[in-house]
Amino acid sequence: MRTLGVPKFPGEKMRKHNNHTDTNKKINFKLVLLFMKSYLLLMMIFAVVIFLVLSYMRQRQIDFITQRNSSVAEQVLNSFEEKVLVIKKFSQQIATREFYQFARLDQEEAMQNQDTLLHIRSSCVNYSVFSEFGEYAICFDKSGVAFGSYSVCTDINRFYGTLFQFGDMSANEFFSYKKQLPAESFLPYSTMEFPPRSYEGMIYYIKLYPYSDSSASLFFVLRDTYLDQLFEPIENSKIMVRNNQGAVLYTRNWSDEDAERYMWDGQLNLEALNQDYILTVQKGVGIDYICMTSREELFGGVNSLFLLLFAIFLVLIVGMVAIIAAISSHNSVWVQKILLHRKSGYSETKGSIYKEISDAFDVLQHDNLILQGERDSSMEMLRRNFFLNLLMGKAKQPYDYTLLGNGASARWEQYGLVMASLEYRAPDGETPDLQLLRRSFESWYQEAEGRISREGYVVCLETGRMAAVVKEEDRIDAVAQMLLESAEAVHMEDALEVRVSAAMQVMRVEELYQAAQAGSRFLGRESFRPESRGLCSPFDAQEIPDTRLRPASEEKTKVLFTAAKSGNLKEAEELLRDIFQKTAEFVRGDEEKTEFLARISQLLLLLDSGESFSEKDWMDALRQIPMSGTMFACLYASIRRICLENKKLQKSKKDTAREEFREKVRLLVDEELSNQEMSLNYAAEKLGFSHAYFSSLFKENMGENFSAYLERLRMQKAHALVLEGQYTLDEIAGMCGYANSNTFRRIYRKVYGVTPSMMRSMKKQEEQQKKAKKNEE
Repeated sequence: MRTLGVPKFPGEKMRKHNNHTDTNKKINFKLVLLFMKSYLLLMMIFAVVIFLVLSYMRQRQIDFITQRNSSVAEQVLNSFEEKVLVIKKFSQQIATREFYQFARLDQEEAMQNQDTLLHIRSSCVNYSVFSEFGEYAICFDKSGVAFGSYSVCTDINRFYGTLFQFGDMSANEFFSYKKQLPAESFLPYSTMEFPPRSYEGMIYYIKLYPYSDSSASLFFVLRDTYLDQLFEPIENSKIMVRNNQGAVLYTRNWSDEDAERYMWDGQLNLEALNQDYILTVQKGVGIDYICMTSREELFGGVNSLFLLLFAIFLVLIVGMVAIIAAISSHNSVWVQKILLHRKSGYSETKGSIYKEISDAFDVLQHDNLILQGERDSSMEMLRRNFFLNLLMGKAKQPYDYTLLGNGASARWEQYGLVMASLEYRAPDGETPDLQLLRRSFESWYQEAEGRISREGYVVCLETGRMAAVVKEEDRIDAVAQMLLESAEAVHMEDALEVRVSAAMQVMRVEELYQAAQAGSRFLGRESFRPESRGLCSPFDAQEIPDTRLRPASEEKTKVLFTAAKSGNLKEAEELLRDIFQKTAEFVRGDEEKTEFLARISQLLLLLDSGESFSEKDWMDALRQIPMSGTMFACLYASIRRICLENKKLQKSKKDTAREEFREKVRLLVDEELSNQEMSLNYAAEKLGFSHAYFSSLFKENMGENFSAYLERLRMQKAHALVLEGQYTLDEIAGMCGYANSNTFRRIYRKVYGVTPSMMRSMKKQEEQQKKAKKNEE
């Protein structure tokens, strides 16, 4: 038994919904509850969003405080390290000389230089601070009585500039003289008198002990002189300095209560501190700088849980007010519309062609995503050919076409695409009842004729899997007759193939253009202009070209190959002339069309259109060739395909060139890594590039500048050599292209946080621990 369904026109179900709304204006309590649930869910989502925003702001504030404290700590440690290096350098210079400054002054010379002596005295600090290390000074009178001893100012820069050498007494003479002095001849510091008016003469002697490498010891040397200047307090912060073993050396804003709460056996409890403060621990040479900023700065000490509860409370209040206002309003039609839309849900569209088309277009709306890369070429083709395939019956099968006829789909009309379908499915293996099909067409035509748009919309007529496009001035019955005639060919499946192959030849480009424009309008574009007439590509909604035939001329032939980068231009010119002569003689012959397309493809391969000649340039150039709109529409697809292939080829060439460049750079740097003259300019000259071009080319291909790349490779090699332990630091510095070991140490510490010597010690200690653990096992 054959079945026939005559579908209803789109929009009828929506009209039923509207009638239902008009007759049921009284609000249903269940619908209100449904609306309240939906609205509360929305409010909860909004609360989570607010919580995430507040948490993000809180984290940004923590990051800012941490960055600020780290910057201050780095400046302090750098300043401290500079002063430590000065003291170490000074100590190394005098390590082999016990007597650095000595002088013999008579009373007249003492009177002349009393200002200098007074300056030395005023620059001194308590001797007890330097009882174990440091420098001190002893003053004797000429009879051998020591009248004072004190330590010299630790400001080494000022130390260099204020002491002078006056006498000619040798070190051996003074040392022998010093041994004869009795111990009781040393007088307290308070007995010194300046100026020395009552003394016949005196000797000024200074001895300096070389300092050890312990930065913690040097910390005490600098403590009383520099720390008040170095460790400036940060607002709402506590400061602590400790050595590498964790012993506290210095504190600021640190109370006894803090010590009881956060200290245990002389060690700092970082976990307890982290609950109340934002910790910033910066490691330096021998010491660690710890800054603790109070968390009270963060939203007044509010924690994350309170932020979440506050956000939920705020959103609930706003939501309840909105619900009460909506229910109490006299005009609550909008509430009913929302409920009706949700209630209907168009659930019947699942698995149907409507849902497939809708899902596809939901993705394809974002053209910038579709056209983003070569991996999206399949989606690009889908966007260009979906409507054409649908209208020509080539869309993916199986489809349930009934929804197009009687589904509640006002969306089609909304986007300017009026689609009406006629369903007829013959049982498998049986010949379709053509008389029944003809009567169905007549019945459908009478119902749908008055609804067909007269504004350029497209109507799709379907029989089984066949389709046809109807323009506004075409008669529906004529198109239906054409479909019936094609269906009479032996069998429906055979008729399908005949119909499709015939449609490609008999359907005018204008009709396909209307279909493509309707599809563009469905995508939300504003390019649909039904009043326009002319020929254009059916695959894309572009500006309608001028379709008037233009005479061939030698001037316009040059447009096609002026931008050619490579290829045989002479052969291209001859080919173009031949094309002009041929295309001027025909409009739509199959043989001529095949030859024409072959020649155009040959031309495109001759001319390099990958970079300098874009797809738009080709379109503008081809419009200069006298051809029909049908030829132009066919050419568009060919040109588009070849341009995409050329882009892929250019990308492949570019990737190959990038790999060759990277390999050349790697080989050069490996060979010249120990060369101290290795630089951007040196590498550019070696590789045959200008300095500026090589810099930009290197940045583009390697992702970083040359100096950073070179420094990274040098430091990687140096680190490996340090861990091996077979070479000295001077040898490693030379092997890695550093001027001296000091420069190498400074850069190494900046990268790894410790000196090379400390890194070796740490590795050695780690190996010893592993060995001991293995022996225990």
